[in-house]
Amino acid sequence: MRNAITVSALLLASAVMNDVTAAQTSAPQITITPTAAQNVITGSPKRFTGSVRVQSLAVPQQ
Repeated sequence: MRNAITVSALLLASAVMNDVTAAQTSAPQITITPTAAQNVITGSPKRFTGSVRVQSLAVPQQ
């Protein structure tokens, strides 16, 4: 009986570890971009007065 419980516990632990591993591989990825590599554009005169530079904080993903 003790061996059956031990085997059951090991099988349950193995199933839980497989679920954790699967959840970790499907997690969203974070990309860090240096400031120098980010896109900077001139602000539209329709929206701003004077000289304006607009720097995107994030690039939209599609």
